[in-house]
Amino acid sequence: MTFSGVSNCLNQSWVPYGGGHSILGIAPALYHPDPKTGLVVGFGSGDTLYSLALDKRLDKTACVELSRGQIELLKRESGRELFWQVVKIFNNPRVNIIGGDGRKYLLHSKEKFDLIEIDAIHPYAAYSGNLYSVEFFQLIKQHLKPGGIFCQWLPTDRVERTVLKAFPYVLKFSASFVLASNEPIKFNKVEIIKRLADLNLIRSFGPEKGEEITNFFTSSFPEEIRTGIINNTDFVEDINRDLFPKDEYFHNN
Repeated sequence: MTFSGVSNCLNQSWVPYGGGHSILGIAPALYHPDPKTGLVVGFGSGDTLYSLALDKRLDKTACVELSRGQIELLKRESGRELFWQVVKIFNNPRVNIIGGDGRKYLLHSKEKFDLIEIDAIHPYAAYSGNLYSVEFFQLIKQHLKPGGIFCQWLPTDRVERTVLKAFPYVLKFSASFVLASNEPIKFNKVEIIKRLADLNLIRSFGPEKGEEITNFFTSSFPEEIRTGIINNTDFVEDINRDLFPKDEYFHNN
């Protein structure tokens, strides 16, 4: 995590917000016609959660973070000047931050969501295979409401293949991330731009970052890479599974 130029060893999260995690947070709601509930697995600096919850159509957004100390750290530091967005997370009545294991949370919950985001850990970190396996993606699929959207970043090609093994409908944004669903993800570019304007990104991220994010979504539209049929013979071997988390062990070639 980076606070005013000081980072963790992976340099994975930043304060203030406005980078790749912000784009990940914004995307699924932007492509959903009327989202009401969301779930984010992984809190980090709070960027993905903050960005998802900007959409006022969401009545409730939950976030599950394994490291409870991370949540307390952000609360303690939220009075610092650079943490003005962090304060808004903890003051948002539509947001519920839960200390716990995200996969266990889904295993024991019957709740379904319009939007689910996984933005927790790099796939080569210890035990990360639990969050990149086809079995986990299938569990996520069971927790999506009809027309619900799952957002997953693409740290490796194998993660993309694993998502394609689990979901029948997938949109891809360059090499960055995918949106996946049980149903076709229909979108209209004019409607996307209108929803984007409703987020008031300049106020939410500042002029420079707000404009960068706006430019990304107004110039980058996704490609359909899966449109309805999951072939059981596709990627049989070269995907991540619970018992064979290949990315976790650097089997990337």
